[in-house]
Amino acid sequence: LIKNINSKYKYSLLVIPDLLFNKLESKNLNQFLKIEIEEDMRLNIDDKWKSIEDYKNALKTKYRKKIINIQTKSSNIKINKLKIDDFNIYTDSINDLYNQIIVNSKFNGPIFNINTLKCMMKKNIIDLYGYFLNNKLIAFSSEIHNNSNLYSYYVGFNKILNKKYSIYGKILLETISNAIKTNKKQIIYGRTANEFKSNFGAKAYKSYVYIKIQNKLTYKLYDFYLKKLQTHIWKERSPFK
Repeated sequence: LIKNINSKYKYSLLVIPDLLFNKLESKNLNQFLKIEIEEDMRLNIDDKWKSIEDYKNALKTKYRKKIINIQTKSSNIKINKLKIDDFNIYTDSINDLYNQIIVNSKFNGPIFNINTLKCMMKKNIIDLYGYFLNNKLIAFSSEIHNNSNLYSYYVGFNKILNKKYSIYGKILLETISNAIKTNKKQIIYGRTANEFKSNFGAKAYKSYVYIKIQNKLTYKLYDFYLKKLQTHIWKERSPFK
């Protein structure tokens, strides 16, 4: 992939996530700026959990009550696994729900083309779920199943309704339930809402990106500026007994 980019495209700046960078066969570290970014949030799935009830029982009373409250508030929300035809119907809604989350992100790259999800669905790479209230789509979630890992990166929800119905909490619980049912070892949630996810037992793992800049002057400017950036400080929870 990197060789193709270098040979076919002109670019001023190239950002490579650590997962991909670590797989490069040859890399000159002097050509890259290594920048720490928000932590990757991951939840380890206990082998003893056979259902979402087992997961709940593993939580301390305080956090178990929070989960029960989320389930109560979101009880009227129906979840359907979306097919390609469904995606075609709800494309605009999915795009709007996704943008409601991204708009407040501290860092954004190019605008995400939501039709990428459709391409991934066609290739059976990703499962997409719709969350409906009174037959209206108010949220979506996605899951990529890869060996023993479940990746949950792309989600979107109505931020106004979320306060009343705990939509995002329901999404996280549904992902945990699906991971247990499919015998996954770990859920990889990504880098948003870190403190909220830690209430569910997710742990933080340091993450980095590697930036290659063609122009030497620009490289020096970025080197000076980016190294002064600091990641968000938040309080990690310990919800398990």
